[in-house]
Amino acid sequence: MYDRDQLQNVLTGIKRDFEGAIEDPDDNPNYSMIRSQELIGRIHSFIIDQLENNGIEESRIHEDEVVYGYPKSKSQDILVHDFDSRRPVVGPHISINVRSQLSSIGKNYDTIYERIFAESTSLHNRFPYLPLGYFFLLPKRGYDSDAKNDNRIERSEEYDIEKYIDSFASISGREDPNDNVWKYEAICLLIVDFSQDPPMIMDNIDYYVEEGIVSADFAETYGSKIISVDDFFDKLIRDYKRRYALVHDFSSDRDDPNQDLSGY
Repeated sequence: MYDRDQLQNVLTGIKRDFEGAIEDPDDNPNYSMIRSQELIGRIHSFIIDQLENNGIEESRIHEDEVVYGYPKSKSQDILVHDFDSRRPVVGPHISINVRSQLSSIGKNYDTIYERIFAESTSLHNRFPYLPLGYFFLLPKRGYDSDAKNDNRIERSEEYDIEKYIDSFASISGREDPNDNVWKYEAICLLIVDFSQDPPMIMDNIDYYVEEGIVSADFAETYGSKIISVDDFFDKLIRDYKRRYALVHDFSSDRDDPNQDLSGY
């Protein structure tokens, strides 16, 4: 599970600062945030909080550290590891990368997808047991780039949401360390309607159909969980505990007599 209220507050802040920077780039101190990591840093903080809420110690969570995959090395946005602790060192225990694409969405699809595909392949080649997640923020409709350059807010860019859901679903849901290395254990497509205030987290597939964004047949095939954040953290934590039982402290879990540890 995750803290929906906290995520809602994060998205409200992103909308306020991003749109404020577009409308008033000279006087608005947040203008630089459009081209910086500060906006996406809010999502980083949210994810870190959710990991801690799921029992990961703060001292084990790290940001922007390089992992040497095969054949490439790359900085990872959020890592869980024990390199400086007394637990056995077996490589990173959880890795999550974060991206937002608020405009030029369709134009950048091929590049985005190829990079995400290559990254999972490289990391799982070296660390097949690594629970790997990708958290991707997309708008219901993208911000028009030309309007943005004229300091106007226009959420008019339409893109193929079905293609995004279909392609990312195909590389998500890795269950076993022997599964395909190019798959992620969990992917979240966090699609948000920024035209509403506060921004609407689009986690109900019926809304997609009502808005004509996806077809009824498509919705029936994929269901709502593909586009929802609901199971993202649960899946990563579950895989982590199953694969790293010797380095996870189960004592806190056993304090809850109703928790089922049979799958660990």
